[in-house]
Amino acid sequence: LTRDDLVVGGGAALEEGQHAAIQIVLFRADTGELLDSSWGSAPATFVVSDTSEIFPVFVEAVRGMNVGGRRLVQMPFTEVWDGAGNENLGLPAAVDLVVVIDLVGSY
Repeated sequence: LTRDDLVVGGGAALEEGQHAAIQIVLFRADTGELLDSSWGSAPATFVVSDTSEIFPVFVEAVRGMNVGGRRLVQMPFTEVWDGAGNENLGLPAAVDLVVVIDLVGSY
C-alpha cells in the first residue's frame, strides 16, 4: 500500500472508531484507465477499525487523513478481491488498483 496526500484537509483528523465518509475514483494501475467513481452519489461510509466490514486496505488507506483531504493510494491486487480482479469494474486479476480518496466527513 502506497499513499500520497494530494491535499491535506483542513478539517478534523479522522480518529479510530469514527465513521469515515469518502468519495472515491478507481483506476487500473497498469493503464491508468478510469474504472469507476462514486462522485454523483452519496459518500460511502465505514468505521475506521481493524474489525470494519470493508476491505481492510480501505481502512488503512484513510488512517491519518483530515476531513477535506484527498489521498492517492495504490492498493496491491492481493489486498482487493483476493487478487482475482473484478469483472464488473473491468479490473483483471493480478492488477493493482489506484484509488483517489476524498474524506468528505467523519462522525
